[in-house]
Amino acid sequence: MPARGMQQRLLELDDPDTVLKSAKRLGMNGILNDQMLDQLLVEPEAGVDDETPSIAAGALPPKGDSPVLDTPVSVDEPAVGRVVAPVLEPPLEVAARPHGLPHFDIAGFPLGATETDTELDIHFDITGNSTTACTMDDMLSYFNDRLQRIKRMIVQGGRLPNRPIDIRRLARERKRFGNRDTTATIIGLVSEIRHGSSNLRFTLEDETGDYACILYPPGGAADTSSASRRNQLLVAGLMNDNVIGVTGHIQGD
Repeated sequence: MPARGMQQRLLELDDPDTVLKSAKRLGMNGILNDQMLDQLLVEPEAGVDDETPSIAAGALPPKGDSPVLDTPVSVDEPAVGRVVAPVLEPPLEVAARPHGLPHFDIAGFPLGATETDTELDIHFDITGNSTTACTMDDMLSYFNDRLQRIKRMIVQGGRLPNRPIDIRRLARERKRFGNRDTTATIIGLVSEIRHGSSNLRFTLEDETGDYACILYPPGGAADTSSASRRNQLLVAGLMNDNVIGVTGHIQGD
């Protein structure tokens, strides 16, 4: 307890509580007077809080040395550093559907594109305009149907000199059409086009087989319409998968 007149001196101190705690630590009892206060102020440890642990002089590593990594850190000491926000994956957004199909829903696809097998089977067309699965048989059926449609148009045009026969029959009766006086007419798809020095070679194919054909330049009356068409084909050529009719005779075997 401070004596009368000591209150002003205590208020002038920077930390009077520390001085009073030092008196208790040193075992001073009774009324605080000027002599006791002067003794506390000159005490070496007067300004040290007894509740604050002191650090020995050799406890800290020399300046410039590497820190000891395996030194345990007290849980009471505050952590020093910055908190970095985690990098989150962007949320999955549903792609825009400009086609506006009402039966399409992202919930109907439980797996992502990278999680599915690359072996795909096409079962139907989403437009509803096709009934095929785009197999080899479907492609063959498509070309055969195209051949029959154009073949019917060529026959109905009435410009063929003979009734067309299939290529399998032509190969079977090749001796019959081995002279210039007996010609045969076939209709098929063009493939394997090759240009010679003065002729055009190609292969004609229908549902029954294929046959090699050679188109020579016209001879004799070159001013006829037939010779004009032949010259045009020799110059312009043909394209693969063209459907044409060919009339001629078989040369050689």
